[in-house]
Amino acid sequence: MDFKRWMVHRTQLYLYIEEAESGGVRLLRCYGDSPAIAVPGEIDGYPVTEIGNYCFADSARVREAPERPDGTRSLSGEYLQQVELPDTVKKLGNLAFYNCKNLQELCFGINLTEVGSDAFMNCRLLHRFRITGNMRQETGLKQLLAQRMCSMDVFFVEGQRIVGRLFYPEYEEYHDEIGPAHIFAMSIRGEGFRARQCFREGLVSLRDYDEIFEQACAEESAETLCRLAGSRLAYPVDLEEIPEQRYREYLQEHQEVLAAVLVEEQEIETLRQFAAGNILSGEGLQMAASMASRMEWVQGTAEILKLQRKKLQETPKTERYTFEEW
Repeated sequence: MDFKRWMVHRTQLYLYIEEAESGGVRLLRCYGDSPAIAVPGEIDGYPVTEIGNYCFADSARVREAPERPDGTRSLSGEYLQQVELPDTVKKLGNLAFYNCKNLQELCFGINLTEVGSDAFMNCRLLHRFRITGNMRQETGLKQLLAQRMCSMDVFFVEGQRIVGRLFYPEYEEYHDEIGPAHIFAMSIRGEGFRARQCFREGLVSLRDYDEIFEQACAEESAETLCRLAGSRLAYPVDLEEIPEQRYREYLQEHQEVLAAVLVEEQEIETLRQFAAGNILSGEGLQMAASMASRMEWVQGTAEILKLQRKKLQETPKTERYTFEEW
């Protein structure tokens, strides 16, 4: 079936679109001059409901617009770094981000539930999803995570505020030959696979997610475990007492690794939260300050030193010295 196609100009973007069966429009290609783009939710009165096959891909199969607007380039492939999709998008086409090797973050809404095959093939730097919604809403997160075996940070955002965060470790699949007739058995290494199964009808099952931590402690690195535990304690949505205590104890026992993770990500708010909650001790803050100074994070170093002084002031004096006259 042939659909009407046309080019639309919106602010600094030129959008090549076509009618979709859903009654909305399908985005085929974007043109502009910025590696970070925000796709509008409505074009010419039609909601943007689909991202077409190969839309942002670097591929010979791309459906380019008949004429490229002067002074623009195709926003695709290695040039692309960040894409924000509107809440109206329900479907992501096959190989939509193929060869977007510098794409680092994808933002999308809770209505994106249909994901085409190999949508993120060769997206080597994509480690962050940002969802406009909260952790108690049904989303298509499971479908998107199924195509990412690498570590993924997932943020849930309402307005400008982060209301939830989950870390999904990487995992690996192996195929071992178990018979002379080229019969193979698949084995999986890493708790990241189990974490990606913690869903019930589109909802994140936080209880199931928290239960993987005990087994993860036997298989995953301290850095991975600090990211898992730190994300849950920073945003403790529906976090029960026993897993909360388990997370807390682990982070208190691995303060150097935790400090390195928070400084690397420049997580000022989490540093404040963990210092106030006694997850990071004065010693942990001292390690964080040294790391921040070495990486020349000036703002972070100043803030951590402030937290360290406050922590010192709150520490009770265990010894008091008096001087008596002889």
